[in-house]
Amino acid sequence: MSLIDEQEIITGNSALKVLHTPGHTLGHIALYEQQQQILICGDLFQYNDVGWLNIFREGTNSIRRSYESLERLAKLPIKIAYPGHGRAIEDPLLMIDKARERLEKWMIAPEKMAWHACKRIFSFTLMLKNGLTSKEIPQYLLGCVWFHDFAVHSFRLEPKEFVQLLLDEMIRSKAAIWQQDKLLATAPYEVPNSKWIEEDWKPINWIK
Repeated sequence: MSLIDEQEIITGNSALKVLHTPGHTLGHIALYEQQQQILICGDLFQYNDVGWLNIFREGTNSIRRSYESLERLAKLPIKIAYPGHGRAIEDPLLMIDKARERLEKWMIAPEKMAWHACKRIFSFTLMLKNGLTSKEIPQYLLGCVWFHDFAVHSFRLEPKEFVQLLLDEMIRSKAAIWQQDKLLATAPYEVPNSKWIEEDWKPINWIK
């Protein structure tokens, strides 16, 4: 079923209004329940953060689109917001303001967006794998398409040169810490079940 901007989805006693909020992706939506002033904001913004913007897929205009989507949501009375990642947001209008401030900085200095993306992606990897050793890190990063894209196109570096720079920035920004010889993400997370990690959960028609 295709969803249209401002369409209403009736779910029992509630009606969810579809809001087209492009930025994270061109087709990104949020859902708003007007009676209780509840917003399901997906990956547009999170607690004290914004969703990753993939400029190699969505283009550099994704920053402007995200900002305009936040402007739209800022006009709504919202009591609580539920993002696609992380905790529920009990002060959503404040978090929208913080997200807009971050995007404004990115529009002035796009390299900040590139650093944000690299740290976010690598942090999620560290959570899923419950850390990586110093020997595992170069092999992992150099095998990632996203790492190659950012190294070459955003920072004008050979991927091998970017490995240590990313590690230094992860430590400097406190996105990760070394514990003995293992790099761990500092964000709260639960270690995934090792059986789930090893399973081939992708759909048959997964596009590689």
